Amino acid sequence: MDEKTEPDFEIEYVDISSVSLTRGIENKDLMTFEKSPSRARRKVRNGDIIISTVRTYLKAIAQVRNPSDNLIVSTGFAVVRPNPSLDSRFAGYMLQSNGFVGDVVANSVGVSYPAINASDLVRLPFVEPPVIEQQKISDFLDQETSKIEALIFRKKDLLEKIEEKRSALISHAVTKGLYPNVSTKDSGSPWLGRVPSHWQVKRLKNIATWNDETIEENTDPDFEIEYVDISSVSLNKGIENIELINFENAPSRARRKVRDGDIIISTVRTYLKAITSIKNPPDNMVVSTGFAVIRPAANINQRFVGYLLQSSGFVGAVVANSVGVSYPAINASDLVRLPIVQPPIKEQEAIVQYLDREIVRIDEQFQKVEAAIEKLEEYRSTLIINAVTGKFDVRDFCPTATTEQREVAHG
Repeated sequence: MDEKTEPDFEIEYVDISSVSLTRGIENKDLMTFEKSPSRARRKVRNGDIIISTVRTYLKAIAQVRNPSDNLIVSTGFAVVRPNPSLDSRFAGYMLQSNGFVGDVVANSVGVSYPAINASDLVRLPFVEPPVIEQQKISDFLDQETSKIEALIFRKKDLLEKIEEKRSALISHAVTKGLYPNVSTKDSGSPWLGRVPSHWQVKRLKNIATWNDETIEENTDPDFEIEYVDISSVSLNKGIENIELINFENAPSRARRKVRDGDIIISTVRTYLKAITSIKNPPDNMVVSTGFAVIRPAANINQRFVGYLLQSSGFVGAVVANSVGVSYPAINASDLVRLPIVQPPIKEQEAIVQYLDREIVRIDEQFQKVEAAIEKLEEYRSTLIINAVTGKFDVRDFCPTATTEQREVAHG
């Protein structure tokens, strides 16, 4: 992308953290060119395959299908464009196969931040059957993987319903309590609504401190940290990925220290809802300065505050009070002014015990569905590797007509 691009030109940006091997491009950030990161420069076309050349263990590889004219991907991707002798669908399946992905990871250099040069990437071995067979393999995989993906879609829909149930349970418990017939009062806050009359309505800053500790700039360059970035945290799963990295190689935003019981809340790209409680962290855990680190006061139950700040109402208030369209953010000073409730300590403890018990049951349901999705994704991967390497003979394969195609054919 030309550096002289108009500052107000709007792009759809795809970063490495927005791509997964089995799900493709999962997220696009809408932003203006002047607000985009310096790595937002690679243009793509329909049929291109994007392959992450950094942090290759993430296996961020996807085929680009019918992109918008303003879709831009990170320079951390190699953009592979198949030549005319290669069916672009076949190339996409081949480059997403376990064998090729394994070669990419195996040929990467570096422990904490493994990477591969694009020039080394394109020298990796690649099977190229005759173009007619490529098309047959692609037709076969298009049909069979679409069936698997339909099953995965239904399972994901079920996951969303379980997440909604979990969220509703937490929100009701932390804002209404456990006793249905208690008298209530108007909290004065849209997100809290009516709350039990004997609960106190305060601001977050009245019950917690924030951003208390940072790692020193003169830290030993070889000191190893366990780094948590915003893309590594989700509301329902907590911390999903930790990068082991030396201080000298760590990004400048790797500075916030955390303790057990802290709650980290993303203050940038708040729509991602990257919020979680910290549980028994190692001494060398460091999180991004994009997080506000909330530390509950000694006179309040830390677990209650954790549930409160992960409730859908509070999360919605954070998003609603963020500023900016393409890169919404909230200042920590504004975040801690948001209203919250403080029940008596005994009620806090009872709510935490109740939620701990109920959330375990819901999470077990969630994990079962996730395990089913994982098996389907493994089956999809096995199907692809067997097809692109010739383990399946699909030369006589004829795609099954869809209901729509049959209706057209028969008038």
